[in-house]
Amino acid sequence: MGKFKSYRKKNLQSMRPYVPGEDLTGVSVSDEDTPEEGGMIAVNPGNTDDKWYIAKDFFNANYEPAENTPHKKPLAIVGIGSQRFSAVEVVNEIGPGGACHEYFISPAAMPVGSVSGEFGHVKFQHGPIGEHGVNGCHQEDLLAIVIHRLRSFQSGDFPCRENAVALTKIEEALHWLNHRTASRQDRGVEGTSQQ
Repeated sequence: MGKFKSYRKKNLQSMRPYVPGEDLTGVSVSDEDTPEEGGMIAVNPGNTDDKWYIAKDFFNANYEPAENTPHKKPLAIVGIGSQRFSAVEVVNEIGPGGACHEYFISPAAMPVGSVSGEFGHVKFQHGPIGEHGVNGCHQEDLLAIVIHRLRSFQSGDFPCRENAVALTKIEEALHWLNHRTASRQDRGVEGTSQQ
């Protein structure tokens, strides 16, 4: 018998709630499962006769409604970087401030237009916080992640000049973005649509 490994689903799974007492003829139910309220009936979209029961606890631990998961059609491909292993796709229109606010990062091997967001889903703040509340992250957050990773690499077994230079430039970029925020705070316009 082979060893267990972790796998991630590549697409969405169609399901419906189990109705207590319903006839489960044609639905595979594991011997370990006792169908109960909160369980789900899944169906193979390629063969609607292929159905199986998903236990409530397993469902709650591993699934969420698809409206909470990235599955939008990309509007553009961000052509920055080598794109050898991953692709960054824009999935919303230009919004307040003149920028897009939502991006998915997927394996580069996936066909264009089949966005999975498997590697990441970045949702930026949409509109000023004072007018719209906090509804996303900021570019400073992503820079902080990259700074942390580069500092970790530089502390590890393979530090290099290129990482050191990149780290310096990213720290400088973060400095200037923070400087802009401090300037807006000093003028009393931070969190508003005013310039």
